[in-house]
Amino acid sequence: MEMKWYAVYTKPNCEKKVSQILTQKKIINFCPTNRIIRVGKEGKINEEILFHSYVFVKALESQITEVKRIKGVINFIYWMQKPAIIDDNEITLIRRFVNDHVNVKIEKTGIDADQSHYINESQNGYQAKLVHLKSNRVKVILPSLGYVMFAEPDKSVIQFKPSEEVASSQLNYQYALTR
Repeated sequence: MEMKWYAVYTKPNCEKKVSQILTQKKIINFCPTNRIIRVGKEGKINEEILFHSYVFVKALESQITEVKRIKGVINFIYWMQKPAIIDDNEITLIRRFVNDHVNVKIEKTGIDADQSHYINESQNGYQAKLVHLKSNRVKVILPSLGYVMFAEPDKSVIQFKPSEEVASSQLNYQYALTR
């Protein structure tokens, strides 16, 4: 049986504790944090949870019951009466995005698959569907989560591609890893 990524819904402010317990139980997990730079506080950097009340878990289907029993876990996020599976590439994209950017934000959104602009972070090894570019702010789609992440990247990473090139690249999600 294959291990898959799932999103676990936690009690408020229990994400780090749940992540620690999962790690102690040797269950692969990811609790994305965001580096926040506070203006006026001499560039002080704080870390905050990016997805409030979510921890991502890579587990076998047989481990779902064990994960549900962990203190602080409310339940898995479900889609069509089964725990929703998060694409491996989206977890990789989230890891890289929060590693490469500060002040990342997320918002729940619908997905517009007809966009043709991309953020190309080839030096960091990923390419992501650009939903919106305004005032040097970029949004990228996380389709299996129904979220968009956004940050203010260096303008040199923005690359526009003609619609034909995007269509011919056959991106089955809204991004493709380039490494």
